[in-house]
Amino acid sequence: MTFRKCAMSRTVHGRELKEATIQGTALWYATTQEAADALAAVAAGLNNGVIQPVV
Repeated sequence: MTFRKCAMSRTVHGRELKEATIQGTALWYATTQEAADALAAVAAGLNNGVIQPVV
């Protein structure tokens, strides 16, 4: 499985996914306002601790 974004790509092998969760979203067709609202909501969630990313 290969993921591409701009000039970068990452190949993921099945054994790497054994203990992984890959989550994401695409905003290709979002309006400028919708994208701004989504980013503002993510920033607010990060700032108030509701969203706690695990890397």
